[in-house]
Amino acid sequence: MIMWAAPAKRTTILNVSHVVLIVRGTPVVSHVFVVFAGKDHPSRITYKYVLELKSAGIKFKPSSGLATVYFHNRCFKIKGHLKLPAITMDESTERKLMNLVSSEMCLSGKKKNWYFVTSYIKLMDILVDKEQDVMDLRASRMLWNRLSTDVKVAQMFNNIGSICFEPPLDVYSNVKTDIQAHCERMCSIWMAEVYQDYFRSPWSILGLLAAAIVLLLTATQTWHAVNPKV
Repeated sequence: MIMWAAPAKRTTILNVSHVVLIVRGTPVVSHVFVVFAGKDHPSRITYKYVLELKSAGIKFKPSSGLATVYFHNRCFKIKGHLKLPAITMDESTERKLMNLVSSEMCLSGKKKNWYFVTSYIKLMDILVDKEQDVMDLRASRMLWNRLSTDVKVAQMFNNIGSICFEPPLDVYSNVKTDIQAHCERMCSIWMAEVYQDYFRSPWSILGLLAAAIVLLLTATQTWHAVNPKV
């Protein structure tokens, strides 16, 4: 089965004869208002992969469902949080995801058809490319892997994304735009790297201060050696 879930509550989605059934819990898209920015052109997206977003100071956190995917800037826009629904990956996931995509195509003329699954697949195809991306998502409790390796999960997302059509209305267009704007702030990326390298723990901060003090004392001694009468 395919499960998008929050840590404390799981919502299971099954597909039977191209009809989406919601089992256990609140329907994923109910009581949620989504603002569409139109179809997001692929050429606008320059960021790629979970690893690259992590280097830009973005952390991943689980959300409650497909309708609660958000990106928030934090710490004066130096860091950010991307919230995505957790998903369980197994041997049947690819087939069931494609069935859900087919159901959205069948409902394309219906009101309030928001292409949540299709938009989710295209977003994950951007984020996941290699084994390390899957490992990082697992570490963030956003993905449960029941396949033999993380490489297979990455290959599955790449395969689904390559054959899945671009949705007429991309539900996560605003999310992609916000992430793109964050990644384009080179200052944010640089400051995030400095923070991760030097201010991640109290010991690293103390080490940096000690190095600065030693450098200052060395400069002072050198100046007095050159100017002994001052």
